[in-house]
Amino acid sequence: MLLRALRGDRVTNMARTPEEKLAAVVDAYLSDIIPGIQRVYQRTNRVRESFILAHCAILSLSGFYVGTKDTGGPSYRKFVEDFFPSAYNPIGLWRDLRNSLIHAYTLTSTYVLAHKHSEKHLSQERNVKSERTGKRSNLTYLNFEDFFDDLRSAAQSYFAAVRTDPDLISRLCARYDVAAPATYISDKQIAKRASAQTQHEPRG
Repeated sequence: MLLRALRGDRVTNMARTPEEKLAAVVDAYLSDIIPGIQRVYQRTNRVRESFILAHCAILSLSGFYVGTKDTGGPSYRKFVEDFFPSAYNPIGLWRDLRNSLIHAYTLTSTYVLAHKHSEKHLSQERNVKSERTGKRSNLTYLNFEDFFDDLRSAAQSYFAAVRTDPDLISRLCARYDVAAPATYISDKQIAKRASAQTQHEPRG
């Protein structure tokens, strides 16, 4: 009963025209997904987990950019390369943050995750010896507030490009048709929809 009610609303609310699909994706990211990441960070102060959410957003945005459900290294790196400031290393972010942090929840070998230290963002410390492995490497600081601002700006720049490029809108629509952005339904909305569905079902 509840599944049918939600599935029915989902079909009804799906965008149909390219303009509607673009508007739906823009609203999902700029009004819900990206602000949601910020709320998680502000309410929990969990820096590592906030970085994980940010990189999930980058990966999903890259799917709309290339126009496919199957996202991976090439799409992620291309999105970072084209829409993030040039100071970022797309390969390093993919290898050490998207892969090591998200998939294995492990420490990265070339990045130091920080917050509330904008003065350290993208600065480097060279030839640092790891207390864990004893190996030396060059470390780059990523400050969450700055990284988050760059993510939001990258999304805005991407959507601005889509509005003027027929090929990009075509790719966005292709991705939307197979993997539209996840939508959140509150407990109150679920209860309201379930109640409405029950009232309209025949008795007997």
